[in-house]
Amino acid sequence: MPKPGVWTKLFILLFLSGLFSASIAFYWSFNHAREALARETFNHLTSIRDIKQRQIENYFAKRLADTRILANMPVFMEHLKAFHPSPALDENSPGTKEDNEDLLQHFFKASRGAEGEIKFNDFFLIDKRGNVLHTFAKEEDLGTNLINGKFNNTSLARAFALGLQGEGISDVEFYAVSDENVSAFFAVSIKDEKGEAAGVLASQIFMREIDEIMQERSGMGETGETILIGQDFFLRSDSRFSREKTVLKLKDDREAPRRALRGETGAAWLRDYRGKLVLNAYAPINIPGLNWALIAKQDAEEVLAPLERLKRQLWAGVGLFAVLMMLVSYFIARRSVAPLLSLSGKLLEMAGSGNYGATLPVQSGDEIGSLVGSFNKMSETIKSKTQDLENELSERIAAQGKLERTNKEMESFIYSVSHDLRTPIITVQGMMDLVVRELGEGISQDVKTYVSHIKQSILRMDQLLKDLLEVSRVGRVDMEPETVSINGQAEQIAEEIKAMANGRDIEFLVQPDIPLCRVNKKRLYQILLNLAGNAVKFIPESVKNPVIEIGGRIAGPGYVECFVKDNGEGIDPNNHDKIFKLFERLHGREIPGTGMGLAFVKKIVESLGGSVRVESEPGKGAAFYFTVPAAKEEII
Repeated sequence: MPKPGVWTKLFILLFLSGLFSASIAFYWSFNHAREALARETFNHLTSIRDIKQRQIENYFAKRLADTRILANMPVFMEHLKAFHPSPALDENSPGTKEDNEDLLQHFFKASRGAEGEIKFNDFFLIDKRGNVLHTFAKEEDLGTNLINGKFNNTSLARAFALGLQGEGISDVEFYAVSDENVSAFFAVSIKDEKGEAAGVLASQIFMREIDEIMQERSGMGETGETILIGQDFFLRSDSRFSREKTVLKLKDDREAPRRALRGETGAAWLRDYRGKLVLNAYAPINIPGLNWALIAKQDAEEVLAPLERLKRQLWAGVGLFAVLMMLVSYFIARRSVAPLLSLSGKLLEMAGSGNYGATLPVQSGDEIGSLVGSFNKMSETIKSKTQDLENELSERIAAQGKLERTNKEMESFIYSVSHDLRTPIITVQGMMDLVVRELGEGISQDVKTYVSHIKQSILRMDQLLKDLLEVSRVGRVDMEPETVSINGQAEQIAEEIKAMANGRDIEFLVQPDIPLCRVNKKRLYQILLNLAGNAVKFIPESVKNPVIEIGGRIAGPGYVECFVKDNGEGIDPNNHDKIFKLFERLHGREIPGTGMGLAFVKKIVESLGGSVRVESEPGKGAAFYFTVPAAKEEII
C-alpha cells in the first residue's frame, strides 16, 4: 500500500486542524450553555428552597407561639387548680358544665385564625402527672395517662415530656386516635405562682397545611418538586410522583438528604429517591427539637432539554464548517505543495540522469521560495563537489594501483632477498663448524666465545629470514579453508607451550565447545601458537601461578571471535597499536624474538577477512582477540 504524499498529509492536517478547532468551539459553546442553564436552574431552585424553608420554619414557630400564648392564659391554670378527680367526659356532667364550656370557648377561639381557618386540630390540657384532663375533640385519648397509659409511646406523650421541661415540638407520626392522620404536637408548660410546671397545654396539627406549602410547584416545570425529609430519611411531605400518600412511607437516603441532615446547605447534581439525576438545592430546616431537611429539585433531563435544539444547531454548524474547511484545505494544500512537487520531480530527474547542476525558478518569496533557492545553491554546490570528488577519486585510484604494484614488488623483493640470503647464511654456518673442527682442542677460550656469538647471530639471522619468508607467503600462496576445531588443536599447542616454558609449570586452559572455524588449519595453528608463545615469553618469573587460556564465541553473523589470555606483565595502552608492526620490540635482547610474530598474526587474520586487537594494562595480563570466519555448522 503506497504511503500518502505531502499533498495528502497537508490536506488532512489542514482539514483536521479546522475540524478540531470547530469541535473545540462546539464543545465550549455547548458546555458554556449547559453551565449557564444549570446555574440559572440552581439559582431558581435555591430561591424556592429558601422561600419554603422560611415558610415551614415560620409556620412551626407561629404554632408554637400560639400554644405558648394559650398556656399563659390564667383560665388553664385555674382549671388545673379546680381539677376534678373524674375528667369531664360529658359537658352535662355534674359540677363541670361551666368549666367545660369556658374551656371549650377558649379552645375554639385558639383553633381559629383571623379568617376563620383551622390552625389546630385539637388541644390537650394535661396535668403534671400525665393525666389528659380536657381535649377539644374529646377523642379516645381523653382521660388517659401519658406516662403509664396506652398512649405513653406516642408523639403526644413525647411532646408532653418536652412541655414539662418548658416547651417543645414532637416529630410527626401516624396518630391512631385521630384516624391515623399524620400529626405533630406542640407542648408548653403551664406555670404556677412559683414558676413551676403545674401541667402542660398541648396542641395538635395535621400535616395538610405543610403539605400544601410543599406541593406548590409554580415555576418548577413538569418534574420539579420540594420535599421534607426527617432524621430517619422518611419523607415528611408527599411526593408528587406517587398517587399514594408517601409521608412516613417513602424513604430517601441519597446524598442530598444526607448532606442536609448533617447541617450542610448547597446545590449539586445528585440522584434522588427514584434513581434519576436531578439538580438539587438542599438545606436543613431550623425547627427546635427536629432534624429535618428540605430539598428542592428538578430532573436534569427536563432542565437540559433546551440544549438538544442547540446541540442540533451546533452540529449543523460544524458540518457546514467541515465542508468549507475541506474546500479551503484542498486549495491551500494544492497551492502550497505545487512547488514541492516540482522540486521532487527535479530531484528524481537529477538522480536518474546525474545532472546535478539542474535548477528551478523561484516563484514566491515565502519559505517554499526560500527552499527552492536553497535547492539551487545546493545543486550548484553538489555539482562542484562532485567534480572535485571525481578528480580526487581518479587520483586515489591511480595512487592505489601504484601502491598495490609497489607492495607486490616489495613482497617479491622480500621473498627473493630472504630466500637468497639464506644460502650464504647456511654456508657461513657450515664454514664456522669446519673452522671449529680444524682448530680442535687447541682453540683458546676467547676464540670459543667469539665463535659462539657468531653462531647465535647466524641463528637469529636465519630465524629472521624464515619469518620474512612466512610473512611474504601470506596472501601470495592460496591456502584452502576447511572446518577446524580449536579444541582439536589444543593438545598439540599445549605440548609446544610446554617446550617453550623451559620447565616452568604453566597452566594451560582451553574453553570447552569453542565454535568451529572455516579457515586453513595451518594458518589458525600459526595464529594460536604465535599468541600463546608470546604469552609464555612475557609472563615473568615473579608470577607464581602462570595461566594461559584459549577460548572463543560466535560474534556477529558468520564470524567466531577467539581469544588468548595470560596473567603476565601486561602491555601499556600506548603501545597497543605499535606491537602489530614489523620489527617492533618492547623489550631488549633479554627476551628472544624477531619482533615479527604479532605482525605475522595480524597479516594472517586480515587475509582471512578478520581483525585482531588487544586488551591489556600493565600488571593485569593481556588478552588478544581475533575474528575468523565461522564454519557452516555455526551459522544459524
